[in-house]
Amino acid sequence: MSAYNPKTPIRTQVDSLEFGLHTSSSIRALSAVEVVSSVAFDNLGNPLKGGLYDDAMGPWEMRTKQQCTTCGQSFSQCPGHLGHIELSVPVFNPLTFTNLLQFLKVKCQCCHSFRLQSFHRLALEAKLSLIENNRTKEAMNLDDLLATMLKTSKATGKKKTVSQLAAEEAAGNSAASNHTTEVENFLKGLITPPVVNPSLTSHERQLQRTLVKAFIKANGTYSVRCQNCDAYSHALRQDASNKIFRKPLAKASLKKNVEKKLRIRAAEAITMTEEANIVPDDR
Repeated sequence: MSAYNPKTPIRTQVDSLEFGLHTSSSIRALSAVEVVSSVAFDNLGNPLKGGLYDDAMGPWEMRTKQQCTTCGQSFSQCPGHLGHIELSVPVFNPLTFTNLLQFLKVKCQCCHSFRLQSFHRLALEAKLSLIENNRTKEAMNLDDLLATMLKTSKATGKKKTVSQLAAEEAAGNSAASNHTTEVENFLKGLITPPVVNPSLTSHERQLQRTLVKAFIKANGTYSVRCQNCDAYSHALRQDASNKIFRKPLAKASLKKNVEKKLRIRAAEAITMTEEANIVPDDR
């Protein structure tokens, strides 16, 4: 790579920009020092090693000739360096806590899938895929097309939205799912990789967010019981942004779970069981 020359004009263009969250390992890799002391200075006013003003994070006072022990620069030249604190227990990220709680509330605590049938998840994936491939009009008309494929109401002859069909399935209406397999195969055909660097408008991005919100709401509104494993899940409540509590099941729901031999299990336990049942390859 050639050295940067400020007199040479830059003839490149930014293609994309991504934002993300640092993992624990990436934070440790970026950190210049681990802060382990709650005391910042000694009796003479000098910053302590492992304190909040450790020299490894940069000089802390302009009037001294102190140099950064990480880059060797002075107060005015040092860009500053990250430090980190090792927590004794895991904590929730406050930036993602609301979304985390939202998804925990709409998933089944027994099979750990969305409570609605996979058909509805595929419908959402198909709509998002169509929008990513600049086929927004088809995505907007997909509900009507699916309602036609799943048959119209015999009583009124009117088409039904996917949300209305979800309510019927939750109520046990078998007519709403007569052609589920056929429709699922149709939806899978619509889910294709997006075009390279799709340039979506703000309206299309907002439409995607609206579709996701509607799907999450449908999971909580139309499906008290999981439509995949038939289990009832605990209600959840939060304490600020640092704790999640699981409420006791209602007696009727607990009785139905016991009768069907369904029990609430951690997702990690299911994953470990599946891995244990994998037959090793003899090759």
